[in-house]
Amino acid sequence: MFKLKKSLFKAVLISVLGLMLVCMPVMAAPANPNTISIGDVYVFRNLLETGDQLWYMRYAVNYTTIPSELASDTFLMAIYAPDGVTLLYTHPINYYQHNIISIYLTPAQALTWNGAYVVRIMGNPAVFGVLIEGVNMRSRTLGAGDYREVTDLGTYMLQQAAILQASGWPVVLTADGVLNVTGATYFNKAIPGLSNVVPEIYMTTTEYPVVVKGNWTHSYEEDLLAKRGTSLNQTFTELGNWLGTSNNWMALGTAGFLAVMVGGGVFAATKKPDWAMIFAALTIPACVAIGVVTLSVWWIITFVILILFGVLFLMGRFA
Repeated sequence: MFKLKKSLFKAVLISVLGLMLVCMPVMAAPANPNTISIGDVYVFRNLLETGDQLWYMRYAVNYTTIPSELASDTFLMAIYAPDGVTLLYTHPINYYQHNIISIYLTPAQALTWNGAYVVRIMGNPAVFGVLIEGVNMRSRTLGAGDYREVTDLGTYMLQQAAILQASGWPVVLTADGVLNVTGATYFNKAIPGLSNVVPEIYMTTTEYPVVVKGNWTHSYEEDLLAKRGTSLNQTFTELGNWLGTSNNWMALGTAGFLAVMVGGGVFAATKKPDWAMIFAALTIPACVAIGVVTLSVWWIITFVILILFGVLFLMGRFA
């Protein structure tokens, strides 16, 4: 009975899988392009590390009506051995029409420099099946003039951008002749990492913060201190001399003593420590207003209190 059920399960599973294979959609090949061609092909070396290579191609897969199929599913850039038969590397293109694409090879993948390799823009064989030169495939055999050092990369890429722009592309160059935002988008997609190799061909914007130096004076603070008056100022000086401290420290101590008295009085009347602290704190700016404490000292005290509040209260609660 168990063997019968197992055989029945296998039969059902095979039937379902077969039905799925029959019903799965098969990608239909788009029509052959109206024209297919290769513009420029260059090979650059020693970009990111010694011995690596960048194989660049400007191509055209022109359609009067753009196919609904993605270009990346239907056409490839390919590198063949000099025999034109042995496929070495491929990379799907990003767009139909006039565009660019590249293949990056690491030092371990790199091919013989100045080799007579065959490069192609071609339909994906899995989609088109039969490939015909000049119909859905275009080939070119490389020569020594197609191989360049990395020092030429930036100049050649800007030349390619100018060619593309003149052919009807969107504006990809700035007035200064470097890649704008649109150009950077296209070239970075076709040649990933290009901006790391030749950042000088990209538009840059630099903005510097404008710092306006203020003509600060202590006139307001001096006006407040003048309210202390000669008599009170002399008192602080004499008390400071008696206690061995300065005039300003004596004034600050007096303000602190007043703050304690006010806070103590409020607490005695209300029995609320929070109200006592508020009124004690308000005593200091009142002393600043009548010239007892200097304005700069008040700001220092406020800053220290805020730091202590952050350390003791905020960090203690949320740590």
